[in-house]
Amino acid sequence: MINNNKSLLRDSYCSPGLVEELLEEVNSLFLENPEDLEINITLANCYFKLGKFHEAIVHYKRVLNHSPKDRQALVNLGHSYKNMGEIDKAKEIYKSLIDDGLKYPDVFKNLGDIFYSIGDIENALSNFETALNINPKYYDVYYSLGELYEGMDQLNKAIKLYKQIANEFLKKRAEDKSLSEVHYNLALMYRNKELASEAERHLKKVTEIFPHHADAHFQLGKLYKNMEKFDEAMDEFEKALKINPGYRKARKEYWECAKKS
Repeated sequence: MINNNKSLLRDSYCSPGLVEELLEEVNSLFLENPEDLEINITLANCYFKLGKFHEAIVHYKRVLNHSPKDRQALVNLGHSYKNMGEIDKAKEIYKSLIDDGLKYPDVFKNLGDIFYSIGDIENALSNFETALNINPKYYDVYYSLGELYEGMDQLNKAIKLYKQIANEFLKKRAEDKSLSEVHYNLALMYRNKELASEAERHLKKVTEIFPHHADAHFQLGKLYKNMEKFDEAMDEFEKALKINPGYRKARKEYWECAKKS
């Protein structure tokens, strides 16, 4: 139980089964102390972990109204906008943080993702390389690189990279990775057609462990769409939208599948 505001640890990790419990408890504190910054950042982080990015944004903004330079709030606000498809807002935040001297590899990685999404391969590679220079073991960057290679039709290079990182995750999952995170990351690596059945197995496992993982449902929907299982894809996109009604990519993919179903 949380007995006072000081016990709220904004950087603490909560297993998926405890996030909802923490959220309920902190919401009660919020009703009593709506201006408390630690309560707001904790609420925002809970919503963020649950994939409820619209709610997360509300509380990150409350924090930033009082503390405009709060780096955690800024970084996660950028991530929230990115996850909702508002990439211009996310890019603006990431660039301001970098201009401010921030050296977080995930900021460069996510900025690289944005550049890749708009077809700017040169800037995408530059940001991925910067992220890896800061943290050579930041495996999320390798997934993005793999996706970039796939987009450039360098499938063999992408698969080699995915398998290499998969081996690293399997070695380390008992040490520092939650089981759901391992399944999710492996699924992203296996999403090409040759390994689609493996991706499906891992993503289903994530949704079993963490049913409120909106992005896992979205990725499973994309996988089904690529497999031309449009009804199953629509079902997963709908689940993602129920969790996060502002998930624009899921809505777009849903209607694309509806036209083909």
